[in-house]
Amino acid sequence: MELDAPPNGKVKNAPSHRPLRLSVVESLRDAISSGSLKPGQRIVEQDLAKELGVSRLPIREAIRQLEYEGLLESIPHKGAFVATVSERDIRELFSLRDALETLAAGLVAQRASPGEVSQLQSIVDQMREQSERRDFGRLFEIDTEFHTLLCTYSQHGRLVKHWSLVFGQWRALDSLMDEVPILEGLPDEHPIIMTLRDFARSHQGLVDAIRVGDIDGARAAMQLHMEEAQQSTLDIHLVARPRRSFE
Repeated sequence: MELDAPPNGKVKNAPSHRPLRLSVVESLRDAISSGSLKPGQRIVEQDLAKELGVSRLPIREAIRQLEYEGLLESIPHKGAFVATVSERDIRELFSLRDALETLAAGLVAQRASPGEVSQLQSIVDQMREQSERRDFGRLFEIDTEFHTLLCTYSQHGRLVKHWSLVFGQWRALDSLMDEVPILEGLPDEHPIIMTLRDFARSHQGLVDAIRVGDIDGARAAMQLHMEEAQQSTLDIHLVARPRRSFE
C-alpha cells in the first residue's frame, strides 16, 4: 500500500545554518528514524519542499542520498518511498557489522586501557539492569553506545568511518522495523524476550576477553554476539510482518 507523506507536522524544518541538501537529508533521516515517516510511505517532493521552505532541487538531491544509504527506494513512474525491511537487508547488514566489529574487538583486546575496559564493563552492567526492567528502548540505546565505544577504542580510523556508515544504515533499518512496540507486546516467556533478558551475557564475554588481552577470544565473542543478534532480529521481523499492511 502506498501512503503519501502528510504535508504537515511530519518532517522537522531543515536547519538554516547548513547547506540545503544536507539539511533536508538530516530532516528526512530524522523523520524516518523517529517513525514520522513510515515504511512504504511515499515522499511527495512538492509537499515536502513547501513544508521545509526549499526548492525541489535539494529535495531531489536528498532523496538520491537517502536512496544510496538504503533508507528510500524509487519505483519507476511512482516516485520515492520509505524503504521496507527484508530478511536480506538484515542479513547483509549483520554480515558487514560482523566483519568490521570482529576486527575492532581484536584490536581493542590488543590495546585497551584499564579505563576503557572499565567503561565497557559499566555499559554491560547497565544492559543487565535494563534487560531485567524490560526497558528495550533504553537497552538498545546502551547497546549502540557499547558498539560505538568499542569501534572508537580500536583506534582504526578507516574502520570507524566505514562502521559509522554501516551502523547508520542499521539504526535506520532498526527504526523501520519499529521493534520496541512489538517487544513490549510479547510475554516474558516468549523466546525473543528470554533472549533479550540475557542480552548482557554475550557482551560480558567480550569484555572479559578484552580485559585479559585475549584477541582470539574477543573476536570469537563478537562473532557469537553477531550471530545471536542477527537471529533475534530475524525473529522479531517474522513476528512483525503480519502486522504490517505494506508488506
